[in-house]
Amino acid sequence: MNDTQAHTQTKTLDQEVINIFRLLMDELMKRGKRVLDGYISYRKAVLLLLVLLVLLLYLGPSFFRMMLNRTPALSLEDSASRSLSIRLDRYWLSKIENDVQIMHVPRTEEEESFLPYVGNGVLAVTIEHDSPIYIRNGRTLSLPVNFRPITIVSVDGYTLKEAQMTEFTTGLVHRLQSWEQPGLGSSIDISYQTYAHRAIPSLLMQDIRVVNPSDKDIIVEVEQMGLGDWPTATSENIKINHGEGEHEYRVISGSIEVEGRKLVPVTLVTLKVPSSLQVKAKMSTTLHVVTALNYSNPVEKRNFKNYIGQTKETAISVLKRAVTGNIKKLRGDHTKVWQSLWSSGFYISHSKAENALNGDLINATIYHVLSQVTAPLHDVTTTEQQRASILRDLAYAEGCYGGHQTLSTLENITYFCKVIWHWEHLIHVQGTDELAAIRAAKVIQWLL
Repeated sequence: MNDTQAHTQTKTLDQEVINIFRLLMDELMKRGKRVLDGYISYRKAVLLLLVLLVLLLYLGPSFFRMMLNRTPALSLEDSASRSLSIRLDRYWLSKIENDVQIMHVPRTEEEESFLPYVGNGVLAVTIEHDSPIYIRNGRTLSLPVNFRPITIVSVDGYTLKEAQMTEFTTGLVHRLQSWEQPGLGSSIDISYQTYAHRAIPSLLMQDIRVVNPSDKDIIVEVEQMGLGDWPTATSENIKINHGEGEHEYRVISGSIEVEGRKLVPVTLVTLKVPSSLQVKAKMSTTLHVVTALNYSNPVEKRNFKNYIGQTKETAISVLKRAVTGNIKKLRGDHTKVWQSLWSSGFYISHSKAENALNGDLINATIYHVLSQVTAPLHDVTTTEQQRASILRDLAYAEGCYGGHQTLSTLENITYFCKVIWHWEHLIHVQGTDELAAIRAAKVIQWLL
């Protein structure tokens, strides 16, 4: 039996167990309703249901590991593996519903390879440490800005266990790390959340939380590759007061040449990350790396200076509003937009046929297409008049031609952009002009 056949059989077995579990739950609920009907008050029935839900929440992950012959977290040899497994348990239901993709590093045999990616139609990044920021180049976010914003944390002398996860319904990419020093019996847990903000599309957000459960203080190293080979870029530092004091930011401006010998004026403003962080014993610390980016359409070289100043002013203004506000609210506003985009109620049952298209691949494709388009209905800069016009257009369903294979695993940025180009080609060329104008809100309707 080859690896593909074994993988297919494993996925089929998993789905069969899940289907059996669902049928059992449905039957138990029906029988329970008949037994309790007439013998118990409404309030007691609600209370009993809540107790059952709490038990399911806490016992569900262990039950599925047992049913699927997976190793329980408590039996794993090292504390880092145990900690990582427990932290992943909270996403088990989302995994069943194909709302997340999870990939360990290194990838396990039963896991599909995928590209952890965030985008909002204005900017995009993968969570690879050397990923540049990608901005719009025609129909896709494929023009690299030679600045590597992804920030990582490491603990010297510790061993690492890691998993990466994309939450389709919230537009968040997570990196979960557990670092263990042999003999300590506990691990340093680091959680990353990366997202390209949906309502403020000039923002790239990275939230990093380090938890130290040990009895001693630790120093963790912080690294960002930052500015690369960008000959036209100029850099300066500014200071902004927010939170617990004054923070230093880098302002980087430059040009990127595109076809036709035109220039794209680009400015980004980002936190000057510290080289290390101290985390006290039994405590945690959080680092918010906020990056604001602004650029214009390609311009003639002679007009470049007229535009670069405006991009700089706009980027600084957006960043100041973000860092002086509520970071938690920023994340909440972002996830609400994504949840709104996914609110169609559309559901795909699992197919057991070999090489069948299932919800995991379909949801991943929809997520990546939506990551390439803006959402002006939810943009904070959209006026009420513009919003009303968008809502009117949403009621209009225009047909589109679907003559390309556009569902496939997206493992690298080159192939990813090729697939997205096909979707954008359908949107812009083959009879969907209204859809192209109102972007994400209509794209989800058309995809379904």
